[in-house]
Formats: sequence, structure tokens, C-alpha cells
Amino acid sequence: MADKQSRKRTGDEVSVSDPSKKKKKRKSRLPKNFDPSVPPDPYRWIPLKDRPNYKRRGKKGQKMKGGAQGKVSEQEMDKLDHRVAAERAAAEKAAAEAAEATAKQNAPQHKKKNKKR
Repeated sequence: MADKQSRKRTGDEVSVSDPSKKKKKRKSRLPKNFDPSVPPDPYRWIPLKDRPNYKRRGKKGQKMKGGAQGKVSEQEMDKLDHRVAAERAAAEKAAAEAAEATAKQNAPQHKKKNKKR
């Protein structure tokens, strides 16, 4: 036991750093693409949620909480319905324009009557 106590340090034995030695200053490391002439982004220190240019991603499946693998949420169905309706309207309009164009081309021209001699 006497050996263990002799190994312990007391307050007198603890070495105090030498006041004549100065701490070594670390060399600052900068990124490879660092440009000192360009000021840093002011929003860098603001949390992402609070930044004005932050757009939250992943709203796709929020309304759909479970279901089969191919299940589509109500929002997606509404979007699809609007798209289908717009496509149908565009197709009907194009078909009507095509019908008008062909009707103008195929309009009956005045035929000459066959005169018997």
C-alpha cells in the first residue's frame, strides 16, 4: 500500500506549465474552393428551416399513411384527374380543328354538268 501512495501525485509535484514557453499557434485550414474576396453566405448560420430559400422536400406521401404498394394518395388522384381532363380537352380541341381543316379541304366544288351532244 505504501507503494501506491508514493505513486500518487500531490499538489506540490504537479508540474505547472513553463511561463517562458508560448503555446504553438495552429495553422488555419481553409477549403479548397475558398475565395477570400467573396463574403460568406449570410444565411449560413441560420437553421435550414428558417432560411428564405429553403424548400422542404418529400411531401409526396404525407397524406397516404399505409395501404397497398400501388395506392395513390388523394392529392395525387386530384392532380391526375386535372391532367387527364386537360389532356382530353386539348385532344377534343385538336380533333375539332382537324375536322374543320379537312372539311374546308373536302368542300364540294361546283361540278360541271355533263352535256350530251
